[in-house]
Amino acid sequence: MNLEITENDWKSYSKDPLPGWGNSNLSLFNMDLARLKEQRSSDISIYSIPFDSTSFSRIGSRYGPNSIRQASLKYSAQEKSRSQPVLRNMRNGRLFTTKNLHCYDYGDLHVYPNDTLKQIQSVMSEAYSIALLSKSTIMLGGEHTLSFPNFHATHKAAVEKGNKKIGYIQIDNHFDFGKYSILNGEYYHGTNARKIFELPYMKGNYMGFVGVGDFTSNEQYNFLLDNNITVKNMCEIRKTSFKKCLIDTLDKISEYTDSIYISIDIDVCDNPYAPGTGHITIGGISSLDFMEIADILKKYSVCALDIVEVNPQYDSSELTSNLVSRFLHEYLFFEELEDE
Repeated sequence: MNLEITENDWKSYSKDPLPGWGNSNLSLFNMDLARLKEQRSSDISIYSIPFDSTSFSRIGSRYGPNSIRQASLKYSAQEKSRSQPVLRNMRNGRLFTTKNLHCYDYGDLHVYPNDTLKQIQSVMSEAYSIALLSKSTIMLGGEHTLSFPNFHATHKAAVEKGNKKIGYIQIDNHFDFGKYSILNGEYYHGTNARKIFELPYMKGNYMGFVGVGDFTSNEQYNFLLDNNITVKNMCEIRKTSFKKCLIDTLDKISEYTDSIYISIDIDVCDNPYAPGTGHITIGGISSLDFMEIADILKKYSVCALDIVEVNPQYDSSELTSNLVSRFLHEYLFFEELEDE
C-alpha cells in the first residue's frame, strides 16, 4: 500500500463518474455545496463515501449518507423556524444557543466498488485535499473500511498544519482489528483499526476503543492491552457509565496527542435504537448515551469525525438516519451557555 499523498493527487480521479446511487446535490442541513476544484477554506467540511463492497452481509451502507442528508433537512428547517436564542436541553438541563459555522458539504467523493485498493487510494487523495482546507472534517460512510485511508489523509494534513500527534478513538461494538479475510483479503471493514495501528507513526497510547460488546479473539484482546491501547467495553460501561468511559478515554489519549480523530460505527448502539446497520447489536449503548457524545467531544481537540455503517434498507422507520442527523445537528450547531 502506497501511503504517499500529494496535494494534487485528487485530480487523478476528478474526471471519473461519481456514484450513481448517491446524491451530490443534496447537502447536510442545507449547507453550501463545494467541489474540490474550488479550493474553499472552511471551519468544517463534510463529505461522504458511499462504499460498501467488502460487507459480508446486510449490504446497503452505500445508501447511508443520502439517508442522513435527507433526515437532516427537518432539523435545518426546524432551526430556521425558531426565534428563541437560548434553548434548554431537557435531557440534561443545560442551556444552549445555536452558533454559525462556516461549513461546506462536498457531497459524495468517488467510489470504486470493484477495486478496494483504488478506493483506499482515492479516499486518501481526496480527503487529504479537503482536510488541508478545513479546521475539521466529517466523513459519512459507507462501511468502516474507509476510516483507515481517511485517518491517514487527516493525519498528514494535520501534521502539515502543526499538529504532530493525532490520536484515534473508535466508538464501536467491535474492535475491527482483524488481520485478514478469506473473502476480502487484508483490507475490509473488519481490519480498519489494525491498519491504522500499523501506520508507522501510530503508537498504542494514541488509540482507544469505547463500546465494544461483541465476542472477540482473546489473543487479539490481550494484544491490544499489551500495546497500551485503551479499551472500555460494555461490561465496564454498565458498571460505571458510557459518559465516564468516553471521557476517561478522551482524557488519556489527549495526554499523548495534539488532536483526536473520532470514528463512530453506528452499531455501537443497541439494535432497537439503531436498527439500520449491517450488524445486529445486542446489548449496545442507548440513544441517550449516543447523543451525549456530541456535547462531550466539544470539550476536546477533534480534528476529524466519521460516522459509518448506517444502512437504511433495514430501517423503514428511518430511526437510524434521524438519530445520526440529530447527533450531527447538536454537534455542529449547539453551543453550551453558562446557566443563569
